[in-house]
Amino acid sequence: MIKDKSIFAVFTGTGNTLMAAERLARRLTAAGKNVCLVPMEKPELLDSAGFDKDATLGLAVPAARFTTYPTVWRFIDALPEGDGRGVFFLLPELLKGTIVRDG
Repeated sequence: MIKDKSIFAVFTGTGNTLMAAERLARRLTAAGKNVCLVPMEKPELLDSAGFDKDATLGLAVPAARFTTYPTVWRFIDALPEGDGRGVFFLLPELLKGTIVRDG
């Protein structure tokens, strides 16, 4: 379950992952959630975004050859212990053909 506060850590190469993360963030915000997008290239921004036990962490990443990019793995490896914190992945490749423009 996504809590009232969510931090999306995003890595994008072509912009598609960012677009999908922004779309999901808009929908969650419309549902009353507080959402902050943070680039995985700048993990130090997690603290200023309010990354704590009350936040759900979303990882928006592209898939590449059945894995993902080194930047993503470095980011994941540097995360603190989860301590029961909720986490979810957004993989835009799984959404191909299901996304329609919402203006």
